Amino acid sequence: SIIMSSIADVSTEENKARNFGMVGAAFGIGFILGPTLGGILADDQLVSWFNHATPFWFTSLLTIINLLFITFAFEETLTQSREVQVTPFKGIQNLITTARSPKLRSIFLVVLLLSLGFAFFTQFFSVLLIQQFEYSEKDIGFLYGWVGIWLVFTQAVIVRRLSGRVASRK
Repeated sequence: SIIMSSIADVSTEENKARNFGMVGAAFGIGFILGPTLGGILADDQLVSWFNHATPFWFTSLLTIINLLFITFAFEETLTQSREVQVTPFKGIQNLITTARSPKLRSIFLVVLLLSLGFAFFTQFFSVLLIQQFEYSEKDIGFLYGWVGIWLVFTQAVIVRRLSGRVASRK
């Protein structure tokens, strides 16, 4: 959310789609490195003390480093002050507003279904691979890394080219 907000703050209408495409490409690079590295870190045949928990410990360490970086080194990107009243029920109000708007409702429904589909894919496809095809954690990590390569290609090449031809509003 911090990256998305920062990109929105620093982008112009002309380069917004391209910049968000690059964020998608960075997500794809994470999808290459994360599962691949996780699969390797869970392989006790590689290092005897690696186990199923090793990727989680590594991720925890990266999260702490990320929080420290954001807290102490990341500068504010919003140049103009916005007066926004934050209340405990603002999120609920936003959901109600979204549900009442036909255009927003359809967009958010698509985003919800896409997010659920991707979450189900990443969570349950690995179970299928283990049960039906006897994949190891490392095999699954490499497979998801391969998927990540195509995510990067789609975002960095296809979206980048289309962003020059199709207006951001569309």
